[in-house]
Amino acid sequence: MRCKIGGHGAALWAAACLITWVAPATASAASADLKALLARASTLSNGSVPLGQAHKAVATMIAEVEALKAGLGPEQRVADSLLMELHIREAFLYGSENAGSRARASYRAALAIAPTGMGMRSSDVRYWLAESHWKEGRQDSAIATMEAGSKALAALKDSAGMRQMLWQEEQLRTRFGDHRGAILACQRLLKMDQAMGDRRNEAYTQMALARHAARIGLEAAFDHAQSAYKGFEEVGDASGAMSAIDLLITTYDITAQDKQVLQLITDGLKRAEDRGVAADIARFHDRMGRFRMRTKEYATALSHHRQGLALVGGSMPGVALPGGTSGAVVLRRAELLRDIGLCWIALTRTDSALLFLKASDALAEQEGLEDVDPTVDLGELSFAQGAFAEALRYGERALNRGRARNDLSLVNRASLLLYEVYKQRNDTRAALRMHELYQTTSDSLGREQFRMGLMKRQIETDFQAQMLADSIESAQAVERERLGAEVARLEAAQEKTRSRLLLIVGALVLIASGVFFWLDRKRRKERFEKEAAHLETQALRSQMNPHFIFNALNSINAFVQKNEPDKAAAFLSRFARLMRLVLENSRQSEVPLKDDLEALDNYLHLERARSGEKFDYTILVDPTIDQEEVHVPPLVIQPFVENAIWHGMAGKEEKGHITLSVQRRGSELVMAIEDDGVGRHAPKVTSQETTQKKTSLATTITKARLDLVQKQKGKPAGFKYIDLPQGTRVELSLPIDGAG
Repeated sequence: MRCKIGGHGAALWAAACLITWVAPATASAASADLKALLARASTLSNGSVPLGQAHKAVATMIAEVEALKAGLGPEQRVADSLLMELHIREAFLYGSENAGSRARASYRAALAIAPTGMGMRSSDVRYWLAESHWKEGRQDSAIATMEAGSKALAALKDSAGMRQMLWQEEQLRTRFGDHRGAILACQRLLKMDQAMGDRRNEAYTQMALARHAARIGLEAAFDHAQSAYKGFEEVGDASGAMSAIDLLITTYDITAQDKQVLQLITDGLKRAEDRGVAADIARFHDRMGRFRMRTKEYATALSHHRQGLALVGGSMPGVALPGGTSGAVVLRRAELLRDIGLCWIALTRTDSALLFLKASDALAEQEGLEDVDPTVDLGELSFAQGAFAEALRYGERALNRGRARNDLSLVNRASLLLYEVYKQRNDTRAALRMHELYQTTSDSLGREQFRMGLMKRQIETDFQAQMLADSIESAQAVERERLGAEVARLEAAQEKTRSRLLLIVGALVLIASGVFFWLDRKRRKERFEKEAAHLETQALRSQMNPHFIFNALNSINAFVQKNEPDKAAAFLSRFARLMRLVLENSRQSEVPLKDDLEALDNYLHLERARSGEKFDYTILVDPTIDQEEVHVPPLVIQPFVENAIWHGMAGKEEKGHITLSVQRRGSELVMAIEDDGVGRHAPKVTSQETTQKKTSLATTITKARLDLVQKQKGKPAGFKYIDLPQGTRVELSLPIDGAG
């Protein structure tokens, strides 16, 4: 038995070494030896080395190249390239022997020796390394390998290598059914393509996103497919546009919009006829036929299938295609033969059905077309006709194919067919075995459907969270723009007023003298300061909101990361209600105490859920306070509530308690937050500087807000910390309008 490099690319391996060879002006002995080693390396990929000797041959060459490197000059890069490929070859050999750990060690050795500028080849090696991890169920290690590759390529500013790495990550996740991760990889790819202005690559990425969304059943599949179609149209890629239309048909099927599906197929058929490509015209005749079969218009369906078949080899099933026929034509013919056979089954024309299905099966078998497999249909039809031997033969072939491809659906259908055949032949033991296999695969299909449903909900939660974040960011941008326009308007009005007053002062200068001028200036200055204070309050509040939103989104992310979609959805729903309150309240300088307490109650509830109910809380309000009439600056005490949760409860082993109380003291409203935590002077549990900086920023903003309240109302406003035997109390005092 001879050993050849498998699907990882033997030709690329030899070329990778030879292309980098640059002959020196004066060849040294070491250079000559390196040329000889390069020539010997090609024997490891052409099948001339027996499998039993391959390991030894690779190890010998690695040792020889390592020994030779010391005497090389500029050719050392060639030697490193050869060493890299030898380690890859060694990894392939270990992989074929199911020695995963040894294969990974060889892949790592290849990466360690990779010369500068071999980013594309290095990304291939990282893909195979990640694949090896994933095959053994080590998904985290596989993803870490791909991410390490992306970081290394980013450091080298190798955008082409980074893009290839992301495509390989998407393919790897797709192979192992991780469509959610594949979608995330595609989204990163899409950002790269958009940043680089590469419309063609962007269209192909949108196609990949559409396929993943369609596989899971997300309606977003249509939007991605439509974007892909528009992209292909812009760059003049007719073939890509036809594929996008085909995918759009599939995505419309998800939403069951028959009218739109029919229009898309009609448009696709017309475009294909305008291009004059037989395989494309046949494809859309086939799609139209399938659509008519779904609506039970079998005669119309048969007509379209026959028109398509005539374009790809002739209308009769037994026609042999000439050599050199394109793969697209072969695939279309196999599909059409199968679909015509299924149409004849629906019309109860068994003999015709068998004729076309057998022709499809023979062509698919001859060309190795895995996507076209009518064997189960043939087996079921043969069983219905009483041809049990043929039914058995087709059923066993379908079962073997399903197992080889890990196609649960095919194994499920084949095992049910074989159960019926064995039962008819009174082979009880074999029938029981097939029945057990049928039940097992049915259960597995059910679990797979549940997994896909869960993944769909997770992705929908991801989309909702992203949309909410985008919406909040947009709202904040609009608010900032509005505040800027308001400030500009006031400044313009102030300038206009100043000009008018100057004219008045000039006309009345002999009468009014300096007293009137001083009083008028004082009055206008006080009014402007109040308006400016009001605007500053709004600006400070717009700083508070992003700070508050950031922490709340962290809470949502905690549930999503734990893969608890139901809790994440409930949490997101409550957070959306809270955000509505926050956005509504932020438009006003003061809000009713009742609304502010409702927002704080929602915030405390969310933080309590996020922390795993690590604390309880109580909100107490003096019954003599009219919560509708008393107004307060929105969320002014929220930073101290946050401090009580993030710092007061940190490091506390038992369950804590936080109390928010509101009471009247003469002409002041006192809002107090009290916790039984570790206190302000305890050692900090967290070492994150960003948390401390955000706390300091929130306190600074709150102090500035209270200073403005004091300036606007002419009464004291502020806060103070009170250290308790256990915990901390913060009292925030605000003036009450009209209090006696």
